[in-house]
Amino acid sequence: MTSFPLAHLISKRSAGRIPFAGFLPDSIPESIKPHPNPISLAGGEPYHEFFPVHSLQVEVTDTPFYGKRSEISSESDRVNSQLLTPADSIDSLNQKENSFSFTINRTSNKEQCIGIDKGLQYAHTAGLKPMLDFTFEFIEKTNKPAFRNYDITLTNGSGNSLHRIAELLVDEGDTFLVEEFTYKPFCQQVTNFGGMPIPVKLDFYGEGIHYESLKDLLENWSKYYPGLKKPKGLYTICNGQNPSGLTQIIICTIMIYIHIEADFASTDR
Repeated sequence: MTSFPLAHLISKRSAGRIPFAGFLPDSIPESIKPHPNPISLAGGEPYHEFFPVHSLQVEVTDTPFYGKRSEISSESDRVNSQLLTPADSIDSLNQKENSFSFTINRTSNKEQCIGIDKGLQYAHTAGLKPMLDFTFEFIEKTNKPAFRNYDITLTNGSGNSLHRIAELLVDEGDTFLVEEFTYKPFCQQVTNFGGMPIPVKLDFYGEGIHYESLKDLLENWSKYYPGLKKPKGLYTICNGQNPSGLTQIIICTIMIYIHIEADFASTDR
């Protein structure tokens, strides 16, 4: 593994991974002469002509609830209908629909398109290249990170994402700070790998993590949690916190980041 400043935070499980020797070119015995034009069966990919789908027709609308006239049968339905429709209300649901359609063919000659032959086929764990390219472009336009050289990997949901993060970072006996009300699946992933989530107080008036409580917890760790390792990381939802809906004010976010950056980067834990 290439050395980098936070390498000590990587779990022993992840840091100890090595490539399977059977897949490396130099693992072929000297007595065996490779074929000059081999046909690779390594992926075990089925021939796309066996896929029973010839094409897909997709129609997309950007008009929510189009054509859905409410049939209000109870007070609860009435309230929900009022919440879901604009002020001028149910008749606005009959507004003109804006939609477009496209066809996904069995194969595609366009590099940026994914045909059925590629979409239903085995692929790299990180995701299909056209989808990754689209994701990069979307993030650059809507929520560009404040740093360069970032990367993207596609997952099948937040549970899968958090599992990967926990597997990458958590060793038996590690502790991770979490907001006192937080997204439970992360806590479950930490405990699955032998770690322990430790709650940090929220400030419901200042909106976000209570900075002074966090500072006190880190500076007096052995007093509050004797015998436990110092925290390896902080899991926080800065914007639209789940489940409270809080959004961390920027100055508090900066103060927290500066404080934990120095603490978590330390190898003394």
